[in-house]
Amino acid sequence: MRAADVDDADIKAMADQLQPGQSMLIAVVAPQWRDEVEAALDGVANKIGWAVLDQTALGQVEQAS
Repeated sequence: MRAADVDDADIKAMADQLQPGQSMLIAVVAPQWRDEVEAALDGVANKIGWAVLDQTALGQVEQAS
């Protein structure tokens, strides 16, 4: 997935696709770590999606943490 940001509807839609026994991880990762994250999840993750946060969304994430 690639979007300007991720909203609650996007997260709900992804969660609705989960089958029993599956789980979902959402992580905020700086772009320079993308390859390392994909390598760490290789063989563990069934599907990896990426979204690009705009400055507004990134500010909201930073405020929430």
